[in-house]
Amino acid sequence: MRIEPFNVIWWGLLACIAVGALLLWLLVGRCSERVRRRVLITISGVNFILFWVYKYWLSQDVSYMQMYGIKGFELWFELPLQLCNINIWLIPLALALKRRSLLAFCFFTGLLGPFMAIVSPAEGFTGDVLMLRNLGFYVTHGLLLIVSISLLTLGFFRPRARDAIWAILLTAAL
Repeated sequence: MRIEPFNVIWWGLLACIAVGALLLWLLVGRCSERVRRRVLITISGVNFILFWVYKYWLSQDVSYMQMYGIKGFELWFELPLQLCNINIWLIPLALALKRRSLLAFCFFTGLLGPFMAIVSPAEGFTGDVLMLRNLGFYVTHGLLLIVSISLLTLGFFRPRARDAIWAILLTAAL
């Protein structure tokens, strides 16, 4: 089974992400804010752990390292300098601190970053869907999308126009 943008497996992945966000809303949407917050922070924590496991797999994947000229684990490739990496760190923080500005940034870039990554994956993230690097890539990005969607559906963030402007300016600054 190969995953390529816009093939059946890829569409199935997007469907799983949508179903995951819907199931999360159905399961905890009527719970107290405290429970909803804990559930999202827990999912984000699991995704944070999966992220580092996935990065470790990449540092052991010889063909991936050759493809990108990497010699091993390099901290500069792992720092949160991409929208997805930033959000893996910031979403639990934004939920814990209840800061609207952080939630706005996480909502807009948490939708945009992983969706762009899934729509146009780098060369190393296509092919056999069961390759560890592909599993790590699509699972972490999928969970990030589910949590970002859930910021809205579970009532933690209601976007306003000025929130979008703030997120755009902060993203441009980064």
